[in-house]
Amino acid sequence: MAIDAAWGWHFDGWMLKILGYHDAYASGVIHAVAGGFALGILMVLGPKIGKFSSSGEPRNIGPRNPWLVTIGLFLIYTGFWGFYAACNIPIFNLGPEYGMEGVTYFTATNIYVTPTTLSGITMNFLMSLSGGLLAGYVVSGKDPFWTYSSGLAGIIWLQQVMICIIQYKL
Repeated sequence: MAIDAAWGWHFDGWMLKILGYHDAYASGVIHAVAGGFALGILMVLGPKIGKFSSSGEPRNIGPRNPWLVTIGLFLIYTGFWGFYAACNIPIFNLGPEYGMEGVTYFTATNIYVTPTTLSGITMNFLMSLSGGLLAGYVVSGKDPFWTYSSGLAGIIWLQQVMICIIQYKL
């Protein structure tokens, strides 16, 4: 997955060089690869038993354990925070041309050479999570499942906003 992600977000990736495809957090590339994989698995597994009635009407199958859904979403939040931080702070081995052979250097820029810090990434992440949680709480009528799911949507929404800010210098 890391090789596929580098196609879209690395400054030397072929999608960026040839197609001009800017994908700061590689969401498009990752979801294309994972979606293709999931589609293949679902074609093998077939439809979910009990989802449709004998007349063909879909049945609502709600979450079986809301606590596990909540814990899973919080684990996803943690993974997204680490993923955003990793995509924004690349690591370079400078080499002998800079007189620092074998020294690993953590840059303070993202792939577009825009200055960033770990605290800035964390602040953006927490604000987008908070916005998603608040919007989900209001819109869903206090339903915990949709509130926490909207927090995830807020985090994913952050990626598109950051691309617009960086690319168009807003």
